[in-house]
Amino acid sequence: MNMKYSASSLWFLAAVIIGILAVVFSGSLVLGAVLFVIFATPGMLEIYIPYAKDNPNNLWFKRKIYGWGWTPVRWQGWLVIFSYIAFILWLVLDRNPDRPSAFALPLVLATIMFFAIAYKKGEKPHWQWGVPEDNKRD
Repeated sequence: MNMKYSASSLWFLAAVIIGILAVVFSGSLVLGAVLFVIFATPGMLEIYIPYAKDNPNNLWFKRKIYGWGWTPVRWQGWLVIFSYIAFILWLVLDRNPDRPSAFALPLVLATIMFFAIAYKKGEKPHWQWGVPEDNKRD
């Protein structure tokens, strides 16, 4: 059986091995996770950038390459993501422990609004594992 590995899959394999070794030898799960992210990023960018650029409908969000959900592919999508994160950070920093509903209700409403925007301005989500065949370029 002849198996062909892409550079991105080799980056990912190296990231997994380095992350596991870091956890085993240092005992730090955080260090292992950080090293995994550092070494997995080049391989993921090799896959993500062509996938994001193949956007003839000018969608703000496309389906995630792995899993269910969306990933931003235009500046408007990134703006929505950063605005959502900034709002959550503001809620966390400004929360009143005596009134948990003052934190929970805005969080739920912001999340519903985020999902509504992503659904309206993006591809319809479904489970996906890898770049769809119609997006692959050989």
